[in-house]
Amino acid sequence: MPQFLAINLSERPRIAWAGSDTVSEFKRSSFRLKDVWCLHYYKYSGRIVHNGSEECFQPGSIGICEPYAKISYDDISGDKDEHLAFNFHLREPVGEFQWRIPLIVQPGTGDIDDALKRFERTIQLYLEIPMSEPVSLKAEVELWALLLAFAEDSVIEAENSKGRRQGQLHVRKALKIIDAEINTDIYAGKIAEDLGISISQLGRLFNEHLGCPVATFIRRKRLKYAYNLLAYYNTPIRQVADSIGMGDLANFNRFIRREFGQSPKQIRARERDGLKVIDTDSDHPFAVSTLRLPKHLIDEENSEMER
Repeated sequence: MPQFLAINLSERPRIAWAGSDTVSEFKRSSFRLKDVWCLHYYKYSGRIVHNGSEECFQPGSIGICEPYAKISYDDISGDKDEHLAFNFHLREPVGEFQWRIPLIVQPGTGDIDDALKRFERTIQLYLEIPMSEPVSLKAEVELWALLLAFAEDSVIEAENSKGRRQGQLHVRKALKIIDAEINTDIYAGKIAEDLGISISQLGRLFNEHLGCPVATFIRRKRLKYAYNLLAYYNTPIRQVADSIGMGDLANFNRFIRREFGQSPKQIRARERDGLKVIDTDSDHPFAVSTLRLPKHLIDEENSEMER
């Protein structure tokens, strides 16, 4: 039975990277994503395990992976070893802001005509813009249309429980508060007070609907906010650190490097290095993978490569 993921397509995706990669020199690759979605057009056959769910794909298949997912590929075969890929950011799927999207769209299914041409056109729009400038709006709108072409409008069946609906409402309001005050001294107690609920209730709702504690969610949002300032604006690094409440530059550098695998200066340069992962068969702490996802999108502590 096909596997589906919940995704929020209420606004256009923000592209972090787009291009073409190869996966020819490994037998099995396992890694965990950071806070990023991945969309692939496969030109080879294989099998993906996404958070324990297995799906096979073939040339012409389209696959999507959600943020923080643990992913592995195997049984790779075919004349070509290339896939086209997008890495992008979206708001968290909450309440009615959810669509259902298949983990793998097999060739000939869904509502996508000329999928390969649409991938290639969108990537070209992305690559035409110099790295020093913001990502092309046209490219992001094209990617948005591509995602909507095989997503279902309303995916998660509504719960009849009044308590459940009220909880979703609290979470949505909390997300709006965090987005509006991300560069201020926002914390769980203040959010709970604004919502008129207890801190423990707020924590339970975040774990239930978003899968993480309030503090963890705020930290990730702050670091993502900082990443966007570093990558797309000329805001001085010290000012970026101050904007998320980290006046100590050494501490800021450490958190940024831990979250994205790059220093603030590297992010500012928008370097597109290949994916680096732990090689269990190598004495060197990191080995370069042929699966060239940008390094900052991978959780190195949970990555492994078998050759």
